Amino acid sequence: MHDAVAEYYQPLVITTSPDGGFDRLSPERKRKVKILAGVEYTRRGVPRTTASGRLCLWKHRPGVDRRLDDKFENFNKYRNSQLQLECDEGDFGLLEVKIILIFLH
Repeated sequence: MHDAVAEYYQPLVITTSPDGGFDRLSPERKRKVKILAGVEYTRRGVPRTTASGRLCLWKHRPGVDRRLDDKFENFNKYRNSQLQLECDEGDFGLLEVKIILIFLH
């Protein structure tokens, strides 16, 4: 797990913040953000992310001509011909979101 390196640690947290990066906010800023999913609180009230898993990165395939990266008409064609998915060992993360619908007449 890469939770000590911010560049590679991107847990999924859904909040009211337009900026993101909840895990890297100061304690004061965290208190101002409403968390909608992806965090639980310890007994001491410290937020802990719940939806993080192994690191997966799309990397260029060996030997591809990177000068062609912007020549594809869509991302799917670019991804399928230029990139390969590489994942660390370990489990994937899972975020469960429960939606409650209230209908008013």
